Amino acid sequence: IVKHREPSRRQIKRIETGEEMSLPESGKETVTYTLTEKGFKVNDETMENVETRYTETIKNDIHTLIEKINATPSNDYRIQIYRLVQDVSEVSSETEKEALMAQLEPYLDKQVVTPLIVKPIEYNNQVISGQTSNQASVQVTLPSGEVLNTQADETGAFTINVPKSQALALNDTVQVVATKESETSSQVESIKVTDTISPESPVIFPTQAGSKEVKGSAEPNTILEFRFQNGTIVTTDVLDNGTWTIKVPE
Repeated sequence: IVKHREPSRRQIKRIETGEEMSLPESGKETVTYTLTEKGFKVNDETMENVETRYTETIKNDIHTLIEKINATPSNDYRIQIYRLVQDVSEVSSETEKEALMAQLEPYLDKQVVTPLIVKPIEYNNQVISGQTSNQASVQVTLPSGEVLNTQADETGAFTINVPKSQALALNDTVQVVATKESETSSQVESIKVTDTISPESPVIFPTQAGSKEVKGSAEPNTILEFRFQNGTIVTTDVLDNGTWTIKVPE
């Protein structure tokens, strides 16, 4: 809540430009400003009004930037254009969004992030790694919806370790995208978790002659197959703790 005995002297300026913002009910002595993702909501006005004001602000920003580009085309405007593209993406109306992007399209730098290469994700490894543009931001979305972030190094290499609490299961799919300021984002890559590494040989615990059970250890969640001399085949699942037990056939 902002109160000023002389409302005309109350000023709200944009951080980006330093320009004074024109907001409704500016003549009132006491005004309530609520900060939203689209700017300030004044008193009891609707979010529809806030959306409209946000869209108009972006329109004016685009118009101003295009005038600057046309006046001094040799200057580098890539970062400003990139930020405007991000702002346009937040416009709610798809019609307005398309129209605004159409205005920016002729000025977009077609430089894109180096094609994203993601190495196969092995079930036993729980590591996501690959290659992209140097210093690009890499975002990984896990099947749970949790997002992991990292930054590629100077060579473009990146590595993300999956937390144990979000351990990937076989055939899970993760989505990976790389972004870099002033460059177009990479395509989203969908990578399925595979298991191409052969498990180590199972261990059989010492078993007494005549025992009706055989126990041992092996890689968790694998399937073991036992072939007995009489031709009987027995299969069993290895438990999460890496142990297994089978009944000896008669």
